[in-house]
Amino acid sequence: MKHIILFLVLTLVKVLPTQAQWYFEASIVDSKFTQFENKGGGTTDLESISGFRDLSYSFGRLFSINKVPKTFEESYDSYIKDYHSPWLLFGLGIGFDQMSIKTNATNSKGFIAPIDYDMAQVQGRLGVYLMPTLFKIKQKPVQLNLSGAVVYDFFTHATQSFTNRTNDLKDLDNFDNSYPAYAFGAGINFFVNRGTRLYAKYEIENAFGLNENNPNGVIENYSLAKEKISVGVLVDFKLRKSLKERARQKIVDLEAKLNTSIETIAAIKQTPTNAAADLLALQNRIDSLEQSLYKHKDNNHIVKELIGVKTHEKGFKYFTNFKHVLFPNNSSYFDENVYKERLSEVVSYINQNPTLKLSLVGYADKTGNVKHNKIISKRRAKRVYDSLISLGIEASRMEFSGAGETTQFSIEGLEDNRRTEIIINSPESE
Repeated sequence: MKHIILFLVLTLVKVLPTQAQWYFEASIVDSKFTQFENKGGGTTDLESISGFRDLSYSFGRLFSINKVPKTFEESYDSYIKDYHSPWLLFGLGIGFDQMSIKTNATNSKGFIAPIDYDMAQVQGRLGVYLMPTLFKIKQKPVQLNLSGAVVYDFFTHATQSFTNRTNDLKDLDNFDNSYPAYAFGAGINFFVNRGTRLYAKYEIENAFGLNENNPNGVIENYSLAKEKISVGVLVDFKLRKSLKERARQKIVDLEAKLNTSIETIAAIKQTPTNAAADLLALQNRIDSLEQSLYKHKDNNHIVKELIGVKTHEKGFKYFTNFKHVLFPNNSSYFDENVYKERLSEVVSYINQNPTLKLSLVGYADKTGNVKHNKIISKRRAKRVYDSLISLGIEASRMEFSGAGETTQFSIEGLEDNRRTEIIINSPESE
């Protein structure tokens, strides 16, 4: 019978819908007898001694009636980004429990005889799971884990020991080698990443009833109760695989764009002399860059030329394609990894031109009050100032200030006003 149940569970797990997670669980089990009844007319009483705990483990699959989109469309991107997870799931699983139960058997004369039970089970389980999100920690959901299950347990080992005798209960005619039970549990899920969750829970399992016909002719009826404290992991292998495929595809796309750019530049340099004027201008720009790199060779070290410097009509200079650093709303922080390469080019340019200095001017939009905007604009300038120092510019070659709120850059695009301007001061402009 147990082989049939195991076969059915494994078969159903194989054909379940694709939106599913595998769970792997380890538990500490405290087992005891309850609802003991002597059906043979005797007066023996059986009382469990609690506190003897054993280890069990289980695995299975949880699935939802909703299917994950199979294509990399916008809906699937949203599924990945928002840690979407169905709150109602069904589960099939297999468990392996080990139980050591110590009891005292008391007869009508008051005599107490210690009896030890040593049992092992394999368990089939069909459950329903509710996993609503309680709150989020750093955008990662923390979920409640409520479960209810119908369980069928099979004894693989069951012995009874008292005085100097040990009985194999599985050899008794009236011993139930298998029995149904029900279980309820509650716990918490923690997302490690979009495809993996850790969880901890507490569960109670109660049997519907067991029969035992002892060798001395005493017929006993009792239930077997278990308390479990479990830890486990939920893994969505399909989602993890999809995320990896997605990342690989992005790398392939970026490499393709890079190769296309390289081929385009090569084609431009080989354009005949009668090509369009804009292609010739781009070719001249490429030649100019190559000559500049050659001129800046120093001890076999080539310094990259920054992306253009122009002189403003007011006398100061600025970088044509890198004028400023943008900031989030109501914040003086910026992603240094995004700006690191361009800020490093600024450092290289200034260090190559020892007579030049930098002025860093911070700005804010008009969403806050005037005093706050003045303070945060100066903090934004100071943030870029500190970043440039860490990249190799001497502090004495820079100054920073906050200009407060402004709309001179953009009236509608408030993000353009949350910036720090990078201005080059030459000796002539001072």
